[in-house]
Amino acid sequence: MIQFTCPSCSSTCSVDDRFSGRKLKCPKCGARVLHLGDRRVELLSAGTALPPKPAAAAESRPGEDPTPVATAVLPHSVGEFVGQSESKQNLYVAAGLLILFAVILIALGIGLGLRLLVVTPIAVVLSAAGIFLWLHTRKLKRRLLRK
Repeated sequence: MIQFTCPSCSSTCSVDDRFSGRKLKCPKCGARVLHLGDRRVELLSAGTALPPKPAAAAESRPGEDPTPVATAVLPHSVGEFVGQSESKQNLYVAAGLLILFAVILIALGIGLGLRLLVVTPIAVVLSAAGIFLWLHTRKLKRRLLRK
């Protein structure tokens, strides 16, 4: 996968390796660039702020320029998250919300001077982590026994 930064709009783009050394098109601004190697590209024509064409309209028609359109690159952590199963995504979201609410309650407890409001969210988060780890180890033990 070739990754490069568009010289026109500074967005990070990627394209398949088979398009190495060819003219490419930025998906964000439509700028045309020439891939020189690695992450280096040369600007051929500046892009505009117009949105990219729909996938059906982007297909090559006779008489049109068949320049491949690069795709925008997701941050590494987002790409990994999207690639996970739905149940794992739900688990991550639930854990994130639990931690967010715990932090809010702890800050509120410190601000109001209520010790119980500080200690209770910590206990809930630690209990939830303990239950998760206990269930996870049981699941791993069952897998090992099957093999």
